[in-house]
Amino acid sequence: MPSAKKRQKLPVSDAIDSSAASGSASGSDSDSDSEFNSGYSSNNLFDSKAKYYQKVRAKFVVAGLNLANPCNEIKAMMKKEENLWNLHCKETRKGDPVAALKAAIAEDFKTVLVWRRERKNSRIKREATISTY
Repeated sequence: MPSAKKRQKLPVSDAIDSSAASGSASGSDSDSDSEFNSGYSSNNLFDSKAKYYQKVRAKFVVAGLNLANPCNEIKAMMKKEENLWNLHCKETRKGDPVAALKAAIAEDFKTVLVWRRERKNSRIKREATISTY
């Protein structure tokens, strides 16, 4: 049977010093100690944070949508992706590319990635890349 740890007994002078440091003459927590108001109220803190984030949200509502303003390099990459999507839709007989994109689900995008991987000069080299999507 394992032996239980015994408490270390403090000399009487150390016990008195520790109780004085805690603000209690008896060394135990009393109701008057727990009622001490430190000036910190967690409810006030949460209320002020909530109000702050409500104001931040209100500013976003007033500002409305923030439309992207891509640089020319990004626009060129977006055009390339659009052209690849259109070509994929043509080769797989999906019909209208815009309608196909709106109706696309995860499996459709994975199929596009497989299609792109099988094309010449594809940046996608492994099946694992596709399965993570």
